[in-house]
Amino acid sequence: MEMTPEEKKIKAQEIREYLNKLKKFNEWELEQKQNYDPQVCVERVGALYEFGKKIFSPESIERNHKEHLDSLIFVQSQFRKAKEKMAESLQRGVVGKLNKGEKKWVYTK
Repeated sequence: MEMTPEEKKIKAQEIREYLNKLKKFNEWELEQKQNYDPQVCVERVGALYEFGKKIFSPESIERNHKEHLDSLIFVQSQFRKAKEKMAESLQRGVVGKLNKGEKKWVYTK
């Protein structure tokens, strides 16, 4: 569907406003990074940790830790499998590419 000249004008204005907001955010973020104090960051993490211990039950914390560790183990196993598969393919001289439509690795010779 083709946009009318007026719709194009409105869309262009929306894009300019968005880019201006993005520019302001990037400037703010850069300023925050320049004022970064690692000690304050460590103190904030500690305070958040203590706060979390107060509002969550020990069972909930334990369950979340276990869930987190299980997820890390799963992701690591997937990386290991992918690494082994790549090494095997390289040994056979097979090259692959990512098929974006199906979001999977396709091997080519």
